[in-house]
Amino acid sequence: MAALVTLSCLPILVSQAVVYYKSVPNDKDTIMMYEDDVFMKRELVKHMPAGTDIRRAKHILEKNGFGCSILVNAKFDKNLTFTQLARTGKQAELSCVKYPPRNWRGFRTAWGVEISFRKNKITNADVSHSTSRWYNCCL
Repeated sequence: MAALVTLSCLPILVSQAVVYYKSVPNDKDTIMMYEDDVFMKRELVKHMPAGTDIRRAKHILEKNGFGCSILVNAKFDKNLTFTQLARTGKQAELSCVKYPPRNWRGFRTAWGVEISFRKNKITNADVSHSTSRWYNCCL
């Protein structure tokens, strides 16, 4: 099965997964964006394996267009720092979401990444995506 890749606004066929490639291709921190959760998780693990410092992971994700927040006990805390969290030793999550612009047909894929960490080291990562269509009278 072939899939569509967007590279500089040109579609390219590849096998198995839809990829959106929006960042600089030669940058080692560039994350390929897949519409398949298995491929996406492999891509994240390649850049941020278990044991990676959470600040480094946050930097990589934000560099790739994700917005991130810290979750402790399923509650957002914008004032909490990684240093404070490391002192407590509590398990926490870094919740990140990326909303790219809609494509020319009105579709938009959103990616979500939940990274669990303890003492500022990644313990696990989960990914999800959803695609929505914006309906308009003129499409």
